Amino acid sequence: MTEHICDYCGESFATANELGGHVTAVHRRDQLVTDADVILDDIQRVADKLGKSPTAKEMSEHVEYS
Repeated sequence: MTEHICDYCGESFATANELGGHVTAVHRRDQLVTDADVILDDIQRVADKLGKSPTAKEMSEHVEYS
């Protein structure tokens, strides 16, 4: 069985998915966008650029945060 070790803290995990979840939740938490105002500002920016309310497809093409 392959051991998956966190490069940041050395903790080991049984699977790559567990390691990825750990890294995202613990070490890269500040990189996750959770502020609704930031997301709404991005939607407004795309709407202003397109001159209309964007569709989901247009948002995925132009959005800065996901």
